[in-house]
Amino acid sequence: MSLSSGQSIDDFYCQLVEKANTLKKPDHEILVKFIKGLPEQLAFFVRAGHHRDSPSALAAAKMGEAYGYRKAELQVAAASKQAKPSDKRDSEFASLQSQIDTLTKAVQNLTASKTDESTKQNRRTDRFAYSRQQATYPPQATNSRQQATYLPQATNNLCFNCNSPNHIKRYCNWNGQGVSSSDITCQLCDQIGHSAVNCKRLSGN
Repeated sequence: MSLSSGQSIDDFYCQLVEKANTLKKPDHEILVKFIKGLPEQLAFFVRAGHHRDSPSALAAAKMGEAYGYRKAELQVAAASKQAKPSDKRDSEFASLQSQIDTLTKAVQNLTASKTDESTKQNRRTDRFAYSRQQATYPPQATNSRQQATYLPQATNNLCFNCNSPNHIKRYCNWNGQGVSSSDITCQLCDQIGHSAVNCKRLSGN
C-alpha cells in the first residue's frame, strides 16, 4: 500500500492500522509499511526523525506535509503524467516543415532566375535600341568643342584647308594664319593641324 494522490495521511495511516489489526501485525511493521508507503521526499523526512512507533511517525509525516515535502512530490508526479508530444506527430511536422523549406527555396531560385533573365533581356534591348538610335540620329553637339571632338571620330578624311587628317574643310577651325601642320593639336578645339593662336574659336569667327 502507498499514499495515493489526494489521499490524506490520516486516512492512509488508518487503513494500515486496520489491516494490521486484522492480520495481528505488531506496531513495528505498521511503522515500516507507513514510511515505505509515503512519497520519497516525505518518507526521507520521516526517516530522519528515527521514530520508534507509528503514531510518532504519523505526526512527523503531517509535519513534513506542512513543510511542503508532499506538495513537491505531487508536483513532480503531475509533471511526469503530462502528455508528451507524439513522436509520430513530431515526425510528420518535421517532414512538412522540410517540404515547405524546400519549396520556398525552389520558388526563390526560380524567381531569381527569371529576374536575371529579364534584366539581361532588357539590357540587350536597350543596347540594340541605342545602337539603332546612334545609327539613325548621330549625337547632337551641345557646343563647338563637342562638335569638333565628334566629327574627327567619324572620319579620317584629309582637310583640304589645312592638309591635316581627321576632319574636313567644312569643319576646319584653322583661320588661315600662321603655320598648319598635322603635328600640331589645338588646345581649344582638339583639332589637328593648327595651334590655339590660329584657331577660329579664339577669334570668334
